[in-house]
Amino acid sequence: MLEVQDDLLGYKRSVGYVPEEPHIYPYLTGREYLLLVGRLR
Repeated sequence: MLEVQDDLLGYKRSVGYVPEEPHIYPYLTGREYLLLVGRLR
């Protein structure tokens, strides 16, 4: 079994998060939303 510390970047790439309720999206402009999505990827 691999430890997270041994491949932190690989671990971050394999973990994702998609909220069921998009509470923050109505408060973002189109540009802010695209920047957020780009940073999350």
